[in-house]
Amino acid sequence: EANGSVISTASDFTLENCVLDHNFGNTLYLNRNSVTLNHCTIAFNEGHIDIDNANLLSTNSIFWANGDSEIEKLTSTSTSSLKNCLVSNGYEGINIIDEDPLFVSEDELIPTENSYCSGTGNPLDFNDNPIDINEDILDTPRPLPVDTKPDIGAYEVDFVPTFTSTKENFDINLIQTFPNPTNDIVYLSRKVDEYLIFDSNGILVKKASSTDEISLSDLFPGIYFFELQINSQKQFGKLIKN
Repeated sequence: EANGSVISTASDFTLENCVLDHNFGNTLYLNRNSVTLNHCTIAFNEGHIDIDNANLLSTNSIFWANGDSEIEKLTSTSTSSLKNCLVSNGYEGINIIDEDPLFVSEDELIPTENSYCSGTGNPLDFNDNPIDINEDILDTPRPLPVDTKPDIGAYEVDFVPTFTSTKENFDINLIQTFPNPTNDIVYLSRKVDEYLIFDSNGILVKKASSTDEISLSDLFPGIYFFELQINSQKQFGKLIKN
C-alpha cells in the first residue's frame, strides 16, 4: 500500500496485486512512459490518475471513488486501455463494470460475496496471452474456486456469489440458485416470469419464461450471468457450468 501519490516519469513499470488507497493528491501521475496495472485496487484517494503524454494499460483492476473522475488524459498523445476492470461512473474499454464493488469497508478493500468483482476477471491480457498472477496480495491462490475466472482487484475470495443489482433494491433479492456450480439444471427457489442468460462477453445465449429452473445442458462449460424478472423487478447473478 502507498502512503502518498505516485509520480512516474520516463520509466516504464508494472504494478501487480497492488492496493493504492487514501492518498492525498492524485493517485498516479504518468509522464512519458507506459504503465501496466494488473489486479490492482485503487480506491478512496483524493485525486484521479493523470496520464500526461503516457500510456496506461490495466486489466482486472478496481478504480473506485478517486476524485471527480477516475482517469484523466491530459494530452492528445495520452492513451489508456482497460480490460475487465471495475470503474466508478464507467470508462472506455473492454468489459468495464460500473457497479459498487461492495468492499467490506472503506478501510478493508476486499469485495464481499455479492460483488460484481467476483469471478469477472480475465486470465488473458490484451494479446490473449496468459496473465501469470497465480496468487493475490495475501498469497491466496488465484483463481478461487479453481477452474473459474479470477476476481477483479488485488484480493481473491473463495465464493461463488449470487449478486443483486446495486442500482435498485428489490424485494426478490432472496431468490436462491442451486446447485451452483452445476452440470445441467439450476433450480430457483421461486418461479420467475422470465430469465435471461448471458455469456462472459455479455451476449444473450438463452432465455425462458414462467419457470423455476434454468437448464444449461445446451451450453458450453464456463461462467454465465443471469437476469431474473418478476413483476418488472430484476435480480442479477452468476452461474458456473462444469
